[in-house]
Amino acid sequence: MERANQVYSSFVPRESLTFLQCDNILDVPLGDQVQTEMCVLFSDIIAFTSLSEKLAPEYSFRFISTYLSWNSPIVRMNKGFIDKYTGDSIMALFPNEADDAVETAVAMQKAMAQFNQKFIAPGSHSIRIGVGMHIGELMLGVIGESQRMETTLVFDAVNVASRLERLTRRYECEVGRQRTCDGQADHTRPV
Repeated sequence: MERANQVYSSFVPRESLTFLQCDNILDVPLGDQVQTEMCVLFSDIIAFTSLSEKLAPEYSFRFISTYLSWNSPIVRMNKGFIDKYTGDSIMALFPNEADDAVETAVAMQKAMAQFNQKFIAPGSHSIRIGVGMHIGELMLGVIGESQRMETTLVFDAVNVASRLERLTRRYECEVGRQRTCDGQADHTRPV
């Protein structure tokens, strides 16, 4: 059973089980959910679709795996956990402090300079990422049906973080965050 839990934790974050107050994956019922406040971080390779169109499919998979292996440990080092990967995107959660997410965003940007030196051929376009983050209430739970379930997040904090990440392209910046004053959004500002 312990080995099964170790394997499942590669697919379902152990932290999600902790928030749902479950000891192992077999205890998680469909529809179980909890509301909590966390900082959500999205990161994504800018213009990856146009890059991947030039690559053979097997190379695209290797490239994404290399990139995710490069940036994912940064999330864990800063007290966050990865909720999911969607292609070249990372969605991570920071349950303790929003500063943990900010430090992650800065470290990811620095890591990309090293990544480019090591993996991108001289004269080729450097890989750039956009990072968006937002802190707020969210629902963490289990959705799907009896044959296929997954943990997921819903609520405005998730949508805002995702939209801020996309705005990094429009404003040609590396990190987007929403500042709030007494819980009320006063403006959205990429930095």
